Amino acid sequence: GGGPQLFSPGVRVAAGRGAAMLWPGTANSPGVLPPGAAQTAAHSSLSPSPFASVRSGNVASPRRADMRATAADLKVEALRKERELEAERLWWSEAAERQVKELESTFSSEFENTTKWFRGELDACYSKLERLMEAEVKQVHAQLADLRRGTDEQGAALAELAQRLDAGPKPVPAAGAQNG
Repeated sequence: GGGPQLFSPGVRVAAGRGAAMLWPGTANSPGVLPPGAAQTAAHSSLSPSPFASVRSGNVASPRRADMRATAADLKVEALRKERELEAERLWWSEAAERQVKELESTFSSEFENTTKWFRGELDACYSKLERLMEAEVKQVHAQLADLRRGTDEQGAALAELAQRLDAGPKPVPAAGAQNG
């Protein structure tokens, strides 16, 4: 609208064409904008009214006062934006830290569960390997015992044969085998 807008007690700012100008008799000194008026001045594409310098009490250079006020407001706005960005960075940092802690916790519990499962599987494999090795050892011992028995039996048979050969009659050579 075209009427004055109240930004803070005792401070009236003109709306519309000269939106950045203060009305005379305000609590602030001429040429200084109240909080919130900087956005109106910075974003206004309209030039101030030709009578703005009379209303503001700054007859010398209304545009220069506007520029100073706008520059100051831009600095304030830049600082506000910087604080907002810093707060957002802090929030994201804390959010990321929380996520990392949650992931560490989840990973830790998952790692423990997986480790327990692998240990169980390894223990089962180790037990199975022990049983297989014990069976193999028993089988090898049984085969060795059979081999020893077979060797002992053959040795006994050879010894018996040797005794018979030594004790028994000598074979007579056959008649046709003699030459001479």
